[in-house]
Amino acid sequence: MACYQQQFGGEYVLGIRIPEYFQDISYRHDTGPAFTYTRGNQILKICVLPKNLQDLEITGAYRYTLMEMKAGKEDDDCHSFVAIHFETNSAVAFEKVIFDQGRLQGILNRS
Repeated sequence: MACYQQQFGGEYVLGIRIPEYFQDISYRHDTGPAFTYTRGNQILKICVLPKNLQDLEITGAYRYTLMEMKAGKEDDDCHSFVAIHFETNSAVAFEKVIFDQGRLQGILNRS
């Protein structure tokens, strides 16, 4: 069973495929599953909110978000937010972005 299913239940539906180069870092105290792609101290993070967004206390949230984070050092667990690069409720549109390795590398190269 995947980490996100252990944390959020075996019935949790992501609604998207996650590229193999993203690591499942889901933690039950977060709002939903999370996955990261790390290069040095640069991190691209996928956040997947529950399908039923009206159950959340977050107004105006999108189900799928790709954000950039930065670690102080390579082995630092404390990450600081840099920017949101894409967010949508469309699984198809989100998969196009996260499976485009050239686009992801472009984001990391700008930083």
